[in-house]
Amino acid sequence: MNHPLRLIDAFPDANSGDFSREEWISQFNHSNVIIHCRGKNVYYPVHWGPLSVKCAFGGGEFYQKGSCKYAVSDENFLLLNEGTTYSSYVEPGNNVESLTINFNWDYQRDVRSVLAVSADQLLDRPFEPLNELVFVEEKLYKHNNLVSPLIFKVRSLTRHFRENEAPISETLYFLLSALIQNNEELFREIRNVDAARSSTKREIYRRLNEVKDYMDSCPNEDITLESLSKIALMSPFHLLRQFKKNFQQTPYQYLINRRMDRAIDILTKSDATLADICFLTGFRDTSSFSKLFKKRFRLSPQQYRESVKK
Repeated sequence: MNHPLRLIDAFPDANSGDFSREEWISQFNHSNVIIHCRGKNVYYPVHWGPLSVKCAFGGGEFYQKGSCKYAVSDENFLLLNEGTTYSSYVEPGNNVESLTINFNWDYQRDVRSVLAVSADQLLDRPFEPLNELVFVEEKLYKHNNLVSPLIFKVRSLTRHFRENEAPISETLYFLLSALIQNNEELFREIRNVDAARSSTKREIYRRLNEVKDYMDSCPNEDITLESLSKIALMSPFHLLRQFKKNFQQTPYQYLINRRMDRAIDILTKSDATLADICFLTGFRDTSSFSKLFKKRFRLSPQQYRESVKK
């Protein structure tokens, strides 16, 4: 089946009402759609979406799905399944480069067929795809060697879209194949979840990752075990037990590590004051932040900044 390719190179009008499934299908039908544009202070209300890869460069793009928030930046990408509803916004500061790769329903079926059906069956019935969509674990993913080179290739090729439609189309096939393989590699993590039934393992895994993604995305917020338990819809101690078992650290330890990572990034890339860094990373005061920092790195924040600049 032919799968046309479309490029949207400017953020759509948030007030146009073109965010329903029916409107999307009427416009793009069998097309894969790449949205590659720059903007800041852009907001979209809750809307339907196809299977998509969400990326952002040079700043943050934020997605809200239910009670969970996802901050997409240079270091990660977000996967959302067909039919997921969410809102999104681009932060007001930087002129963020946003890249979304949307896979249409027929394309998903065709790629799954090639990967799931034997070579003999493909030759005998080459145009009978599986009636099955691609399913991915909806969470933030650190850029990796399997998926990310293909994302970066699409990003580069779409800058000269008309002359690169053929290589982009080929790259999309390999990208979706890599996403399927990446998802299959998560099964080992899911099997390690402490539960009897496989469906329960998957559900606990999903909820734990929503909590982890929330802490990755909002480390500066006032986060407690109780507030995280409401996101996960798990009792606080059940969440604590499962999180420690699966991530080898408690939610509090994970949060402090993420806050320290962000503090290091701000220290080395800006001249922000200690008070500013505390505000941006969620530490309550400069004294406790400085003590934790020195305990971990054996240097004060200022000494660390000076050592990096040498």
